Amino acid sequence: MTDLDSVGGPSAEDQDKEEKCAKCGKDADPKGGKKPTEVKRVWEEGKPKYQLKQGESGLSTFDGKLSNEKIVSNFRPGSKCDTKSVAELEEKGLAVVQTHGDCDHLKDEELQDNHWEIRPGENMTRKQFKKALKTL
Repeated sequence: MTDLDSVGGPSAEDQDKEEKCAKCGKDADPKGGKKPTEVKRVWEEGKPKYQLKQGESGLSTFDGKLSNEKIVSNFRPGSKCDTKSVAELEEKGLAVVQTHGDCDHLKDEELQDNHWEIRPGENMTRKQFKKALKTL
């Protein structure tokens, strides 16, 4: 995995590698999914909506076509969804990339298949990434 402290998002070479989920065998980074116009981020009251945690290289989101109820029913009680347009994220230099949702936490296959991550844009440092996330 790329060290995001010194370099932006994954290189084209890294993006072309096909990795499989160890649990279900699906592509870990599926290709060809139509980019949504909106994505939804799950958050909890009293916690930042768009904060990168130590060790994370991106923030989990879901295709905006899924209902808030469908999404939050798979998370802790009291969880909420925040919606952002992909255009707004890209205007801030961020990338939205389809990924296979984590099988350990996402039992719902529809959520796994409609999982996207907000990642740093090309040549964006981790510091720049975190700063861009704070503006959301």
